[in-house]
Parts: sequence; C-alpha cells; structure tokens
Amino acid sequence: MNVFRSIADRLSVIGGYIAGILIFILMLLILFEIALRNLAGRSTQFTEEMGGYILVAVAFLGLAYTLRARAHVRVRLLIDRLSYKTRYVLHFPVTLLSIVVVTVGLSRAFVTTWRSYESGVISLGIVGTPQYLPQLVMVVGMAIFLIQLIALLFSSRSHWEEEERRSHN
Repeated sequence: MNVFRSIADRLSVIGGYIAGILIFILMLLILFEIALRNLAGRSTQFTEEMGGYILVAVAFLGLAYTLRARAHVRVRLLIDRLSYKTRYVLHFPVTLLSIVVVTVGLSRAFVTTWRSYESGVISLGIVGTPQYLPQLVMVVGMAIFLIQLIALLFSSRSHWEEEERRSHN
C-alpha cells in the first residue's frame, strides 16, 4: 500500500506544481493584456478564452494536491466537535462516498471528452480550441484526485495518529 500512496502523492505534487506554473502563466498573460491595452490600445483577443481554460486547469489539477495537503474546505464547526474515534469511524464511509461521486464525475467527463474528440468540437472563440483539450485536463485532474482519494481511504493508522496530535496543538 505504501507504493500506491507514494505514486498518489507524486501525481498529486506534479498536478499541484503544474497548477502553480499555470497560475504564473495566467498572471503573465493578464499583465501582457493590460500592457497591450494601455500602451497600444489593442487587445490580444484571446486572453479571456485562454484565461478561462487555465483557470479550469488550475482548479482540476490542484484538487489532489489540496487533498494531500489537507487543505480542502471542511465543515470544521462540526468536525472539531467530534471525538478522534468518531472522526476515524466516519473517515471510511465519507471517503468512500467521495470516491463514488468523483468516479461518476470522472466517467461523465471522460465520455464528454471522447465525444468532443470524435466530433471535432471547437470553441467559438477566436482561437478555435478543440474542446477535448481543456476537457482532457479536467479528466486528468479528476483521475489524480480519485487516486489520491483511494490512497486516503486506505491510509494507515499513523495518518489518524498525526491528525489527533494536530487537533491537540
């Protein structure tokens, strides 16, 4: 199981780093657009479209990394009131439900991506982006997230012991 956890962690970190790089690229793209409009009175005409694709990629590629870093939004008001043992008992069904939901979302995203690829759907924007490309990034991000969820489901007791130490600090 440690090998699977290691692979899940590596994939999550790669996705997180790519998301971080994309945020930097988005910042540069926006700065370029601002400078071009202010200095030349022109626009790139594609910044909004590309910015949207980058934003979606950041969100989906960052999912697994955020889960790995335990930074997903939780209902802290409720969770903090539960005992360590209750949290431990709830871990399995809640994570299992998350796996089911993400699996359904991943399968639908895959089907949509495949259909876009087969039919050659392109964006209506100036770039004419084949829609399967940004959709494929969603599929990859959700797949890495699913792998990280499965690794979390079978995480060792040491994870829970670490959680208990954190809750007392």
